Amino acid sequence: MPKYSIQTIPYDTAAGDWNELLSNSVNVSPFHHLEWLNAYSKAKGESFEIIGCYNENNEIVAGFAYFYRKKYGYKLIINLLGIDNHIIYRERATKLQSKKESYYFDIYEAINNYLDKNCNHIEYTLSYCHTDIRPFKWQGFKSEIRYTYIGDLTDTDTLLKNFNPDVRNKIKKALKLNYRFDCSNSAEEILVSHQLIKRSLDKNSQAQVLDQEEYQTFCKLLHQAEMIKVCNIYNDETPVATRVIIHNKNQAIDFQAGGNEAYFKTGLNQLLSYKIFEMLHQNNIGQYDFRGANTPTIARYKSGFNFNLKPYYHIWKDKGLMFKAMLKTKELIANVR
Repeated sequence: MPKYSIQTIPYDTAAGDWNELLSNSVNVSPFHHLEWLNAYSKAKGESFEIIGCYNENNEIVAGFAYFYRKKYGYKLIINLLGIDNHIIYRERATKLQSKKESYYFDIYEAINNYLDKNCNHIEYTLSYCHTDIRPFKWQGFKSEIRYTYIGDLTDTDTLLKNFNPDVRNKIKKALKLNYRFDCSNSAEEILVSHQLIKRSLDKNSQAQVLDQEEYQTFCKLLHQAEMIKVCNIYNDETPVATRVIIHNKNQAIDFQAGGNEAYFKTGLNQLLSYKIFEMLHQNNIGQYDFRGANTPTIARYKSGFNFNLKPYYHIWKDKGLMFKAMLKTKELIANVR
């Protein structure tokens, strides 16, 4: 008899088992919370599913929540936003590393076997704490490594001393400007934020995942759940930059950003980060994740705050001969074009 059984957790009862798991698990991210799943689903119209891993006593010990699409008869797990979507589990109370490993190896195997039977494309974006991807490799997953900067939030005077001198100088320069910092999450500020994000994405020829109406719905729902801070900074009432922070009680994650490139040399972008750190610290949030440092310009900007560089994995697996053939055909067509 298998050690674990996998069951779908219906949304209307998820607040029980899933929230209990969140309260007792390791590596929980703001993106695991039901409020996040519900907000993105309602804004974007994407479907999500929650599965639980249960032991012999029918106690939930692990689980996975994911968005998916069904296309041409195939079920595909999707993660268009690059957020944390990984298996969470209760820690096993033992000092023996071998027993800890066999425990989570068995959990990963049970969940992946279930997904193998039900999905043609599986993908996870792991926490930086998930450094052991052997059980995924053993089951045929491919992987790539990504990077982010993560730091503990203290009072801003202490943080400021740890910033690079050029970052400190830019902040001091920006403080002399006629600036305004806003994190009210008002409808007007949400609209300004979307416009700044779109400006940056258009400049870099990148697609916008959430259109204006979707973004407004998304931010409104997360504001009601007290899980979002839409932070804008202005110079003489001209919008300069925005950062969207998703958070729970312990951790804040830099979710999206945008700005007016004409003001990049004013130091207001650096001041925006400084004001965000100050606001989060005042709200007793202890950790900040810059989320992403995978291009030279972004890495150079974020490294100036001297947080800790952390690698994390993105892993995926495609299943089924017909599905793999279809993917290969699309790849060949793309290369020809």
